[in-house]
Amino acid sequence: MSEMDLQKRINELEKQIEEYKRVIETISMMEKSERISKYLNNWKTNSKLLSLINSVNDEPIDFLSVQEENAIRFEQERIKLEEEISWALKQTLHTENRETIDAEVFLTKEHESYVEIIGFAGFDSDLIVTPSTINKKPVKAIGDNVFQKTKSKRIVISEPVTTIGKNAFQKAECESIVLPNSLKRIEDEAFWGCDRLVNVVMSSNIVSIGNRVFEQCINLKTINLPETLTELGEECFYDSGLERIVLPGSLKHIPPSCFFKCRKLKDVILKNGILEIEYDAFTKTDISEIVIPKSVKQVNNKLLDCSFVTNGKTIKLVFLGRETTWIKSTLRTSHIAIYCDVGSEILSEARRMGYEVHPLSEYVRS
Repeated sequence: MSEMDLQKRINELEKQIEEYKRVIETISMMEKSERISKYLNNWKTNSKLLSLINSVNDEPIDFLSVQEENAIRFEQERIKLEEEISWALKQTLHTENRETIDAEVFLTKEHESYVEIIGFAGFDSDLIVTPSTINKKPVKAIGDNVFQKTKSKRIVISEPVTTIGKNAFQKAECESIVLPNSLKRIEDEAFWGCDRLVNVVMSSNIVSIGNRVFEQCINLKTINLPETLTELGEECFYDSGLERIVLPGSLKHIPPSCFFKCRKLKDVILKNGILEIEYDAFTKTDISEIVIPKSVKQVNNKLLDCSFVTNGKTIKLVFLGRETTWIKSTLRTSHIAIYCDVGSEILSEARRMGYEVHPLSEYVRS
């Protein structure tokens, strides 16, 4: 299977996963099988599922577990295919762009126990693969500005690189990049302005992503952020093409303007463990609702700036925690609906600020 076919399959799987999740959420709110049957008959599903539902009258069915298993299975397949893309890219090392294999096309700085790549002296080509060792020392760092404005379409950073420096790929024309699992840190503006970047195979052990790293990556629709990530920089995805993002619970702090002007961003999942969301974190996005997990202690001003909202669109803010506080909100009250628990801090604050308030039990995902 080619890289293009693999990526197409991943996109199909992601759509299927989202469809399963929507079904799970809808069915979980239905109490009678008659309503379930009516919903599923309108949903494009296979004949086996329809026959299963049609055979049930008013008895409860174990349909949720089937859908949850399917969602998990598709997610596992998607991850496996992403790994296959990474492997396939690395295999081209022996058949394409031989010049990039040779250590002499890289300018280096030798440290006591490792080598840092500080420049690239090769020709622009379809693929660049960094070497794992130079002069028998491991290559552990990509320095500042190394691949700035490179025209190479695909880049594979080999293990054991642990750090990518500032502006390393700034305004590069790369369409895909594979980052090694050894990678721990990406410094400020490393991929700033990579407007052709579509696919990033992220390190599963990344710890820190700096300020404005993916700013203006307008074709980057999604990226996998693992549970090892503890630091995300300010304006990290500013004005990027993200449509969906899952923020792991290991990330305690969502910084200011992190997703500012991500105008295609609709789906945001915040995992339990996040403690604070800073001002303008999701301003000028296309988010219609966002669920704030119980772990969040503080949400700062202008979580979502609704000034661009038109056609009477209402944004749902769902607060699961009773102790979450909202600092100096200036969001327009006419476009916000708050869902929260009885006795919560948010309930009293939302009423005081004049927002439309509903019990948490009434929340239904759009």
